[in-house]
Amino acid sequence: MDPEQLKTFLIMAPQLFVGACLLLWRRPTPSPPAQEPCWVGTGWDVAAFFSLALAFLFVLPDLVYFFSPKNDSSSYLCSFLGTCAYALLLTRLLRSRAFSFTEGLSPARLSLGRALLRGVLHYLRATPLLFLADIFWLYFLSAFCAMGLPLSLEPQELLWKLENASPLMLALIVPIVCAVAPFVEEVLFRGGVHRCLKSVWGKWPAAFLSSVLFATLHGNWVAFFPLFVLSLLLVSVYEREGRLLPCVCLHGLFNLNGILLTLASR
Repeated sequence: MDPEQLKTFLIMAPQLFVGACLLLWRRPTPSPPAQEPCWVGTGWDVAAFFSLALAFLFVLPDLVYFFSPKNDSSSYLCSFLGTCAYALLLTRLLRSRAFSFTEGLSPARLSLGRALLRGVLHYLRATPLLFLADIFWLYFLSAFCAMGLPLSLEPQELLWKLENASPLMLALIVPIVCAVAPFVEEVLFRGGVHRCLKSVWGKWPAAFLSSVLFATLHGNWVAFFPLFVLSLLLVSVYEREGRLLPCVCLHGLFNLNGILLTLASR
């Protein structure tokens, strides 16, 4: 076993062992929490919300970049500032109830510490399933590539950029990937898209469609199926907990694990 494989083993083996134990442990079923309501907003609410999301996720970073010094770290700094600005504005809009569908977005209060603990437990239970999904998908894509189909097996752009990232770039990337992006994506996909579709087609068709959208928008064939499975697990946690914070923690830990595995391969 070479040093790179040893690092990967040391990162994944404890997670897989604890996750398998948690999956096998029969625990009493808790009483269902107060579930968040289905979508009750208007079509204008939908259009305004997602137009705002796209503007602050894509337009604002470009505007910041236009006025920033052109160096290797500027794009990461712009993404950091733009995403943080959107997260702050989104938080403000949720608190002010600017859109009708935000009513009851978090009906039961949950401290950050308890949310993090629940997120860790849900993440560990999800790790074996995500690991198997990743292996299956890689073999599946490799088989199609062997048949001559022009499929790219490159990882997500952010991950391969991490291999040569400076400490400053890592300091900018990690907060975005592990905190800000999970918060924004969970509010958009679980708190927005899933609830909207659930009010029309029901829980599991909405879970499937929102997961396909979630995986597709990441724009990478290698990550598509693992992200699809991750989204289904996040919907399951969201429906079980009735809150977004545990989903944000689970999502952030998943992203952090991807960063650690990438850095271990350097």
